[in-house]
This record gives sequence, structure tokens and C-alpha cells, in this order.
Amino acid sequence: MDNGNLKDAESGALNPDVASVKLGGKDNAAFGGVPQADSPKVLTPMGDAEDIPVDTRTAMAAYCDGVWEAAKSDRESNGIEDELVACLRQFRGKYTAEEEQELEASGFPKVYFPLSEHKVHTAVAWVDEFFSNGETLVNVKHTPIPEMETDIVKETFMSSLQDIAEVIRKTGKVPPAGLIQQYAALKRPLIEQAIEEEAQSKALRMEKVIHDDMIEGNWSDHIHNLIGYTCVYGTAGFRSPVIRIKRRNTWVDGKVKMEKRVYRTFEAVDPFDIFPAPGMMDTQEGNLCVRVRYNPISLAAYREVPLWIKSAVEEVLEKYGSTGYKQEVSSDFERRSLTAQHSTIDNVGSIEGYEFWGSVSGAMLHSIGMEEDTKKNKIANTSYDWYEVNAIVIAGKVVYCRIMESGEERPIDVVKFYDTPGSFWGRGPLQLIASLQRICNAAGRAIVMNTGFSALPQAIVDMLSMDPRDDMKMRPGKAWATRQNGSNPNSKPISFFTVESNAKSITDVFEFFQRLADEVTGIPAYANGTDAAVGAARTATGLNMLFGAANRGIKKVISNFDAVVKKAINRLCAWHMRYNPDESIKGDVNIEVTGLKYFSTKTARANDILNLIGKLGQDQRMAALQTPERLAKLMREIAISMDLPPETLAPTTEELRREQEKQRQQALAQQKAIEQEQGRVQGEELEKIDAKGRADARARAAGRGAGTPLGPQPTTTPKGRPPYASRKKGGQQ
Repeated sequence: MDNGNLKDAESGALNPDVASVKLGGKDNAAFGGVPQADSPKVLTPMGDAEDIPVDTRTAMAAYCDGVWEAAKSDRESNGIEDELVACLRQFRGKYTAEEEQELEASGFPKVYFPLSEHKVHTAVAWVDEFFSNGETLVNVKHTPIPEMETDIVKETFMSSLQDIAEVIRKTGKVPPAGLIQQYAALKRPLIEQAIEEEAQSKALRMEKVIHDDMIEGNWSDHIHNLIGYTCVYGTAGFRSPVIRIKRRNTWVDGKVKMEKRVYRTFEAVDPFDIFPAPGMMDTQEGNLCVRVRYNPISLAAYREVPLWIKSAVEEVLEKYGSTGYKQEVSSDFERRSLTAQHSTIDNVGSIEGYEFWGSVSGAMLHSIGMEEDTKKNKIANTSYDWYEVNAIVIAGKVVYCRIMESGEERPIDVVKFYDTPGSFWGRGPLQLIASLQRICNAAGRAIVMNTGFSALPQAIVDMLSMDPRDDMKMRPGKAWATRQNGSNPNSKPISFFTVESNAKSITDVFEFFQRLADEVTGIPAYANGTDAAVGAARTATGLNMLFGAANRGIKKVISNFDAVVKKAINRLCAWHMRYNPDESIKGDVNIEVTGLKYFSTKTARANDILNLIGKLGQDQRMAALQTPERLAKLMREIAISMDLPPETLAPTTEELRREQEKQRQQALAQQKAIEQEQGRVQGEELEKIDAKGRADARARAAGRGAGTPLGPQPTTTPKGRPPYASRKKGGQQ
């Protein structure tokens, strides 16, 4: 249907002169000028079209359906639908039906070289390295100048008044105003220090809560899916926080019990399910629809949840609970075939709808029975009071609606591999090398065909010289059945020739465009560890230079993910600030995402530390200043910068202390053993001396008994002089 007359020819804006138009005999004024189909259709599980009577829809449901149809039509007319399918087909290594027919007619093999798939896997592995670990990815810090904490300021102020009152009590005089001001100036640093310490404490507690949410919410799985979608399609959505209620095992009073718990998680959104309004540039502005899916059990659980419309949920379940409901778009059939979901009735029982973010009038809200918001503020029943809402629509029924608070962000963002200026959609590696993939496929087919023809001789057969009983099949050692050609007796029944092999030159063409794909995408083949390195990549220095050049290209991609992750974590932090009852985590905090910082510094930091250790080994004066604790800390820093566990290169401080204590105890034990050995030897020597003395004494005793002087005898001095002892006693020396 051509609706061009509804828009201004120059600006493309809705023409105010056609605020109410007739399409198919139905007044569309309530739809805000969005053209509606005569009768919206859905597909039943059997693929049959089924009408939804327009008169069963509320004004809000009709308006939202109009926004959905306009966004879906715009995506199809702008070629986004075809481009997404082409990316999926290219990643899966599949030809279109038309291409397969052409190849079959020309006799070429249907080979598809997985150049695109290899690029995607390399890019996913490269980007995933920086974002999969939530604990190291996100840091929460207080702002440089935290906002004043009322309790701390009040406490400090009261303390100052008490000090002044004490001075007045002791002196009986009021201090001069200048002295009081000086005293207050001295107190200010104490207040600032107290505020900073409290802000730091709150930031650390908030960081622990967010890290816990990332673990509980399976961050690594969701971010991996986001990176995969973005690398394949160039664009993907990311939702945070997503609030879920699940029954989980909890430890209560020493026992494991199943309890319902609210937890926060994340969700990567397939670009096939994102439908921005025409001209929309960002998820935070304009009308946005995202396709959602429920099973009957999960949908039924929302009947008693606030803001869900119980009667609408029950009506949807009654009609589609057993058969399911599809919110089909044109690409769904081919998408299912490419993802091995060939049945048109796959996921029987799955109920599809769409989540809507945008503006609706107060009259539309009243049409679903919503007369006040969550804060009991009255909603005007007019067509000129508009409200920002988040709603879910299934089969023409608004089953959920919430008026968003002023300044509240939508919990969804879009990440792009490479930005496309002026477009909601980005571009990925597959879009950039689509033509190169086709050239490589053509070169690969030529290599296969030429190699096949040149591998074996080709035969020229004179059919008039061949016996009809011959099977005309070539095989070694075959005896050919021939006969004489009456019209040309000298002709050979069979002659052979060889086809020249051009595989080398065609291979050069293939490799040229394969290397060109590396340059175009900024994702080199050697980034995935392949040994197909050429030129500078064959040396360590050259490879490092090439990595540096490739890093400059991938930095922009990392920064795109950084921005989206930061927004997602900021919204998670805002949720805790608004709804978490724990006041100890609420402060003036700032979220830091370290993806790009980690990417830029990890290699340089590791090299700097290694160079420092090398200098320590060369300079004896510097080495003498280092303790084992300091060296162990440096080694742990190297391990962390190389994504290795710190204990792989050096022990922890506690382990080092235990080892040092163990060595000290061993040294003491060894010293004690030496001392004991020395004491034993000395004891043996003394025992020998003592034994010898006793033996000598016994020998002397035995000699005196026999009349033979054996021991020392009293001496005499010539000329009658007394012995030495006598002289000494007499005082002569």
C-alpha cells in the first residue's frame, strides 16, 4: 500500500493536514497518523493467516500495533531484513537458491570456503577476551568530589558546637568570630576526609553487589552472545538489568530450600528481533519495538504480578496457550532454514509478542483501564497529554504497561561493530568482506575444477569406432571394445590429452583476496594462532609490529563495547540506588569499565615489568635493595598482566612467609644438629681422656704394690737445695 501522500514531500514528516485518514474504511486518528493495514494478520502454527478483529483491540493496542507494522515495513523496505539474512547465510556458508541453480547448471561444485566464519570466530575470541570476566571488567569508585553526606556534616557541625560551648563554659567568654572561622577552616579537612572515606566504603560495597549480580546473572554467557551477534550482523542489542523471578536453592537455617528469588540478569538481543521506528538513531529516543517470546507457564506466572493486566494475559492464554502465536516477519522462514529449524510449526506453544518503548496519550492508557501511575498520580484522559511507557503487546492485547519515571533510561542499548554515520544499524566484518567472500568462492571453485581436469587425462572418442557393447567408462587396465570406422578407416577410436594446471596462479589470486580481507576487517589471520604467516609475521619483532597495527583498528570496536557495557552497568547501579533497601551501598559513585584500558595496557605493562626485573638483575646495587616479598609481588603483576593466575609465577605473601619460616626452622634444626654433633664428639674425646686417666691411675696403683715406681716421684735438688715447691713456699722465685 502506498502511503506516500501521508508525508510531506520535502521533509518526510507526517502531514498535519491528514491527521485523520481513511484506510480500508477505518478511522486511524487514534493511531497518531501511523497507517494501519485493513485487517492485521497473524500466522497460526500451521502457517495459515488468521484475522484479528480490529474492534477487539483497545486504542493503545491499536496504536502500538501500528508502530510495530511501520517499523517492520521500514526495516524491510530499507534492505535491513535482506542484509541480516545475507550475513547469516554468509556465516553459515550457504548459497542462495538462485546461486545453487546456476552452479548446478554450469557444472561447478557447490563449495563455499569458510573465510567469513573464520573471521567471525577470530573476532569473537579477540573481543571476548576483554569482557568475559565481570570481576576485572567493572570497577566502582567514588567521584573525585563526593556529594556531602548529611549525617557526617551534621555530626561534625554538632561536634564543633560542643567544642565552642566547652570553651565558653571554661572561659566565660564567646570566642571572636575570626577565631571561630579559623576553627571551622581547620575542621573542613576532617569533614572532607570523613566524606571521602564513607564514599569509598559505599563504592566498594556497591562493587561487590554488582559483581555478585554479574555472577548470578551469568554475565559471561550473555556478553559472549552479544559479541557473537555483533560480529555476525554488525549490530546487536543488550538489555540491563533484566529482572527475573526464579525458584532457586537457598541455604536457610542449615538446610537447603527452594525459594522464589528476585535476581538481576542481562540479555543479548538478536538484531532480527529489534524494530526501531523509521528515522530512529538511538534506542533512547523514538518508538522502539523488540520481539519477545514466552511459554505458557512463564506467561501465566505474570498474572498476579503488579502492572501486568490479568484479564489480557488470561485471554491470550485461553486462545493461544495450546497452539502458540507467531509475531512473524518476512525473514523468519529463511532464518529458520539457515539455523536448522525447518518446520513451520517449530516451538509449538511459544507465544510471541513485542515489547514497546515510546509515548502514548492519556486516553490510550485509559482504554486499558490505567487511570493512575505507580505513585498514585492521576493520568489525564486526553489525547494531548502524552506519557513515556514500557508495554508488552501480544496478539492485539496489552498485557503489561508501566509509565516510566522522568529521566529514566530504557533498559536497552545497541552495540555496533563499526559505526555507520546517520544510521541506527552498524556494519560488521561480514558486510565488509561480502564481495571478497564471493571472489574467494569463485577462485576456490576454479581451483577445484582445474585440479580435477588436470589430474587425469581427458579422452577424445570417435563414437563411430566404438563398439556399442563398451560401457564408455575409464579405468586402469581396461580393454576397449572398438570397431572400424567405415567412413574414416585411419581414425583412432580413442585419443588422450592433458589439461594444463593453473592451480598455482589461481591460488595466488585466492590468497591475495584472503589477505585483503585481513586488511579490510582489521582482523588478521595470525590473530587466531594460524601458522599461515607471511612476510613480517614470520619473525617475533615483525609479528609484534603487525599486532600493534591491527590493535589500532580493533580499539574502536573495543571502545564501542566499552560504552554499551558502561551504560548497562550504570543502569544496574541505578536500579540498586532506587530499589535496594541496603543504604550502605548508596553513594556518589562512578562506574569504570576496563575493557579498552585493559586492552591498551596489559601488554605494555607486562613488558615494563619484565624490563624492570632485567635491570634489577644487572644492577647489583638495585638488586641488593630488593626483598623476596618485593620480587614476588613483581612476578605476580606479570602473571596478572598475562591473564595467568598470580600463583603460577610467584607465591602469595602468606605462602612466602610460611616458606621463609620453614627455611628458618630448617636452619635452626641444622644448626642444632651441628651443635649436637660437636657436643657428641667432644664428649667422646673427654670420655677417652677420662678412660685413659683412670687406666693410668690403675696402672700406678698396681706398680706401687709391686715396688716399682711408675708415677712421678719427689725430686731432689743438687747441693741440698729444696725443691721448687719448697723454694716457692719460702718466698724464693
